[in-house]
Amino acid sequence: EMVDGALYGGMTLVQVIAIVMAQKHTGVDLPPPVDIVVSGADKTELIDLTDLGSILSWGDMVLDEARTYLGGVVESKRGEQVLGITNLLQSLILDDDGLLKIPIIDKGFIAGGVELSLYNVTLVGLDSFAKFEVLKTSGPQAFGNIIRLDKLGVTLRMGLSVEDPNTEQLRRLNTNKLETITVSLIFKDVEIDTSVMLALD
Repeated sequence: EMVDGALYGGMTLVQVIAIVMAQKHTGVDLPPPVDIVVSGADKTELIDLTDLGSILSWGDMVLDEARTYLGGVVESKRGEQVLGITNLLQSLILDDDGLLKIPIIDKGFIAGGVELSLYNVTLVGLDSFAKFEVLKTSGPQAFGNIIRLDKLGVTLRMGLSVEDPNTEQLRRLNTNKLETITVSLIFKDVEIDTSVMLALD
C-alpha cells in the first residue's frame, strides 16, 4: 500500500507539472473561466468566506496570520531569507538538501528476463517557493491560490538487472545485484494558479 501510495502521489505530481508546462508553452489562448453558481438546498444559508468573523470572532485573524506567515519572507534556521512555507517544510519534512525522500519497501518484480525494484521517490523543489498566496477569498464561496516555484519535479531511484543472452541467466551488474538507475522529471519556473469553490452551511 505504501508503494502504491508513493507511486500514485508521484505520478499525480508529474501529471500536474506536465499540464501546467503544456499550457505555458502551447501559445493557445485559453477561454475565460466558466461562471459557476454555488447553491444549496432550499433555505440553506451558506457561510460567507469573505467574513469568517461573523461565524468565529477570530476566524479572519487566524487566516490572515497564516497567509502572512506562509507567503511572507522569514529567516530560516540556516540564516537564509525564504518564504514561510519553505521554512516550515524545511523544519518538518525536508532534508538538508531541501529534498523530500520517500523510502520504498519494494520487492520488485521479474518479467521477461528483467528485474526491477523501486528504492525511493524524491520530490524536488519544495524548498524553492518564490510565491505562495493561498486561500485568498475571491468571492463569498471561492478561494484563489497562486503558487510559484523556481523548480518542481520528482526523481525515482530504482534497481535494474537484465538477462544475459549468453548464459541465459540474470546478469547482476553491481555488488547489490541490481544496477542502480535514476529517472528524473524536473521543471523550472513553475506557476500554479487555481481557484477553489467551497460551500459550507
